[in-house]
Amino acid sequence: MVVGETATFTEITVSNGGSKEDVDSGYTLKTSNAGVVSKDDTQITAEAPGTATITITYGDVTKDVSIKVVNDAREVEKVRVKNSDDEVITSIKVIVDVNTDVTVEALDQYGDPMPGEVNDAASSNEAVLTLDEANLDDDLLTLQPVDEGKATVSFYDADGDKIGSLTVTVSDNTDVAKKVLELVKPATDDAADELLAAATKADFTTDSTIDVSDDQYAALVLNEYNSDNISVGGSTDIDIDWLESKDDVVDVYGADNFAETGKIIVEGLKAGTATIKITDNETGKLYTKKFTVVDEGYSIKSVDFKSIPEPTYVKTYSYSTALTTTSTGNDPIVKGVTLNKATSQAIRLDPSNGQLYIDKDADGTYTAGDTDLGTLEIVTTGTIGGVGAQTITDVDTGITTEYGDDGTIIFKVWNADHDKVLDSTSVNVEL
Repeated sequence: MVVGETATFTEITVSNGGSKEDVDSGYTLKTSNAGVVSKDDTQITAEAPGTATITITYGDVTKDVSIKVVNDAREVEKVRVKNSDDEVITSIKVIVDVNTDVTVEALDQYGDPMPGEVNDAASSNEAVLTLDEANLDDDLLTLQPVDEGKATVSFYDADGDKIGSLTVTVSDNTDVAKKVLELVKPATDDAADELLAAATKADFTTDSTIDVSDDQYAALVLNEYNSDNISVGGSTDIDIDWLESKDDVVDVYGADNFAETGKIIVEGLKAGTATIKITDNETGKLYTKKFTVVDEGYSIKSVDFKSIPEPTYVKTYSYSTALTTTSTGNDPIVKGVTLNKATSQAIRLDPSNGQLYIDKDADGTYTAGDTDLGTLEIVTTGTIGGVGAQTITDVDTGITTEYGDDGTIIFKVWNADHDKVLDSTSVNVEL
């Protein structure tokens, strides 16, 4: 950072046990040297030259980030070009009349991106290649191939100094040598919304596994390549038919999507495997793509209950008798709950109704967007508290024994649908 600059943490990615979660609240920052880098909530400010460590803490997870502060102002030094696969390139091959977008990023002397600082681009041979710079302020340049040949694209900063170049080879070989059914992922939320209304890029898988509870969609394109293995582009005007081998496992969206976007949208419905079959009616050739559909929403595998001794006197049994918890001023955090996949976010219990949940937004209470895991109930048999068998959902109040009781107190953890007991512990009462 340069002295005087500020930066704000808007989201962090927390990894735990192979699971990754994007978190936009509930974490704290600490600076090792406020004279170099100060902090205010999630904003940091470069105060003076030097180095400071920012410690990010989320639950039990921490990460140290070293920040170097310098005096010299940022200056554009070079340019970095990326293709549609987000790969850094110095050259690219394209096809006549098939426009291609590349990302163009200016970098400063520290190697940091400077958005919007590529001021101009020029083609060395406009008979071969012209450029559309309409989105250059957003670091996007459209290559417009005109004729076979080579051209060099030069990039310039605001002072007119050249900061980089890209070699473009244009082929007029538009004959399709092969077609490949390929998985594609939208690069932005807007691109995802164009494929499927209200969808985000996170809703689309990057591989052949679809998670019903996470990235429940896949986008396929029937891409065309010439004999030089250069993409001619996916066409929307070819006549295709498609079907899914198991329509209860996946659903394939129809002709309207393909005609408008050239993409075939697959939705995962339930766990299983299914093969998408695409027939090119022009050639009669069949293309297939196999998907594995999983439903790996969070669920409780086991609970590490406390050991509960049999009572020798009158006492109250509540959630804290059986569960290890930490008070926070909101719903208590529960320890010892093992899930089917790891999470770095807090598991909490609503004592008023026994609900167990992952506090996704870290606000301390159950709200929309949090993950329901199940419920804790206290069940009695025989006579407890002078009363016969009963089920208690107010696990904060719980139940208080009386002399003369003879029965059992059972702590049961149910799944989210409340149709399966996942774990339990009990204590015999004879007073």
